[in-house]
Amino acid sequence: MDVVKYLRELARKCHLPDTAGDELAHLRAENALLRATLDGASQAMAAAPIWHTQHRVLGEILSSASRKLAELDAARAAQAAPRQQPAEKALSEI
Repeated sequence: MDVVKYLRELARKCHLPDTAGDELAHLRAENALLRATLDGASQAMAAAPIWHTQHRVLGEILSSASRKLAELDAARAAQAAPRQQPAEKALSEI
């Protein structure tokens, strides 16, 4: 019986059950956070091809617009060239 009394007294003084419970709750919360993070990453990876395609299409649109603007600038410069005075035209050809 002395052993039982000793173990009961030791259990009252020992904070191990509370600490273990707190640690277990902490690990469960951390596990839930990690699972949510993995779910979010999986969803992002599943959507990645869509974003990649949209990025590529947008890049093609922007490069096409840049080429068109360069063509318009060249055409505008060509239209402005005949309007130049003969002296300005001679200077630009030098």
